[in-house]
Amino acid sequence: PRPHSPAFSGGAQVQLMRPGVGMLLVQHPVHLRHRFGLDQRVWWQLGRVDALHGLHPPMNFRAVDAGIDDALREDTAAIVGTCVDESQIVYVDSDQPMSGTGTKQNPMANVADAVQVGKPFLSLRPSRSGYGSLSLRNRKQIVVGQRIGNQLPVINAASVSSGSLVLSQVAIVPAIGQDGALCGTQAELIVRNISVNGPTAAARGLVADSGCLRIDVHASRFTGIQGSSIFLPSGSTTYRIVNSAFRSCGSTNPKFGSAAVYLGQGTRGVFTYNTLYQNLDAIDCGGGQRIENSVAVGGSLTGCSVDRTDLGADLDI
Repeated sequence: PRPHSPAFSGGAQVQLMRPGVGMLLVQHPVHLRHRFGLDQRVWWQLGRVDALHGLHPPMNFRAVDAGIDDALREDTAAIVGTCVDESQIVYVDSDQPMSGTGTKQNPMANVADAVQVGKPFLSLRPSRSGYGSLSLRNRKQIVVGQRIGNQLPVINAASVSSGSLVLSQVAIVPAIGQDGALCGTQAELIVRNISVNGPTAAARGLVADSGCLRIDVHASRFTGIQGSSIFLPSGSTTYRIVNSAFRSCGSTNPKFGSAAVYLGQGTRGVFTYNTLYQNLDAIDCGGGQRIENSVAVGGSLTGCSVDRTDLGADLDI
């Protein structure tokens, strides 16, 4: 950081602009041992973890590195951060007693019906009843949750095949024994600012089949998943997993996976600026995939190529 701020003339008005992301990206990995005390915040507070959100960024939680912001703007999912014409949005509120026409004033009640309208954007309002499962085929869909206070809309599962699905600002809570989201054959799954939480009897978080084209994960949280929070089997799937956190994931059942993140042989991409904490195993790299600028506390990094020789030191803290 600079030693002082630039000088402004008296009465100057300054407007700070930033994209809305859920965690602070740092240019250099932050270790738990960099804290001055046991309760100083670095990603998580030991002993005091928010049961709903899990993460406690030590600075303004909406800050983001400009380099990453520029990279995101080149992504097709960047449209999530732009203003959208109302005519392209279907509004959904599952607490409505009767389904409406899908406008902001008269939302639909069922997400499956909203998909059939055929508009590119769905806007989900937090509700007491939740939204069940979302399934897409041969379709491109962007689903954005409305945040009201600390509440996000909750879905139990999502799947896409032969198309693309963008999920932003939603919570996925899988049903017992079920995966959270599936990227099927000839599909792309892109998630931004989502949380994927147990129950611990949920099978896995985000799962690709061998024909999935791409999985992109940014600024998201995975907590208490029985198996792998991200599972990419052997195949040609490309991935980008950035600025996300994984806590208390992994299973002794080989069917579900012991590693919080499993990158199968042949998968390739970027894994950087992530935090893995108290997982059964941290990452299983089936093809020597590179892990960069990340912190792992607890668990192993099986078969992975790491960018720093001191990454393993964090595993024993």
